[in-house]
Amino acid sequence: MLQIMIKLLGGQEKADLDIAEFALGKSEDLIKNFCNISSIPTELERVCISIAIDIFRSGFYGNANIPAFIRSIDLGDTKTTYENQAKKEIKDDTAFLNPYLSQLKSFRKLRGWS
Repeated sequence: MLQIMIKLLGGQEKADLDIAEFALGKSEDLIKNFCNISSIPTELERVCISIAIDIFRSGFYGNANIPAFIRSIDLGDTKTTYENQAKKEIKDDTAFLNPYLSQLKSFRKLRGWS
């Protein structure tokens, strides 16, 4: 799955490969926890890759130049406050699952049932 993800991202540098691997692992964990399964079925591999790409693109992991937006400006003694909009938008990791719930629900199992 990692190789497919890297191809979809356009072939990245070594540092980005580590981040992509982290995002893929996080994606797998989110799916396993949501569906209460121990491994990712073949049918969910593309969903897993899509979620990992979403995590990769929105996380700014390892990027020292995180885009910041002006939150407020005070003219007296010139004070400018910046805010990272990307980190603010995603408050919970499960937000990455929301666009894929229709695909994930068919694989969801009750806890304690096999």
